[in-house]
Amino acid sequence: MMKDFYIEYNNIVKGEELSIENRKKYDSIFPKELIDIWDEHGLASFNKGIFSLVNPEESIDIIEDLKVKDALFKIKSREFYVFGKTAFGSVFILSIEPEKTSVIVYDILYSDYSVIISDSDFDFMFNVLFLDESVKREELSEELFRECYEKLGALESDECYGFVPLPALGGDKTIEYAEKVKFREYLSICAQAQM
Repeated sequence: MMKDFYIEYNNIVKGEELSIENRKKYDSIFPKELIDIWDEHGLASFNKGIFSLVNPEESIDIIEDLKVKDALFKIKSREFYVFGKTAFGSVFILSIEPEKTSVIVYDILYSDYSVIISDSDFDFMFNVLFLDESVKREELSEELFRECYEKLGALESDECYGFVPLPALGGDKTIEYAEKVKFREYLSICAQAQM
């Protein structure tokens, strides 16, 4: 089922396992494909950290930060669960509405988001979208990731590559401004900078 994804994203660093309590809680929320990855690899990172899974339970604060800056996250009829992040801190969010479920990629640098799949078709997301060259280029910033990895080294699970100063404050999303930063703190700073 996830064969194509695992062929392309074969550099996997197994991460912390979800607690039994959290695992049971999310069984009824997330699709089987993601549950299977959690069971096999925990909160893993893939291909040197270009994409990593995050604990939805510990990511509740991320949604609270996003509510401050974007009306999308204030919609009462929706539930949001962060389940992944890119090496540059963009977050993958499961959005659940009464009649529809989708996955949103939220770019924290530019306060921009795109719906990448509807009906939570995670098999399509992992086996088709993650293999698409435009997704690798635009959503994962694959070329810039390689430059950052080479210059700055590997990321820890609580880090991402950030840009100092932020593009909103005169910096740029280029290797010249890239640094390793703490993911949660960086997300909060980005949220405040865009207000």
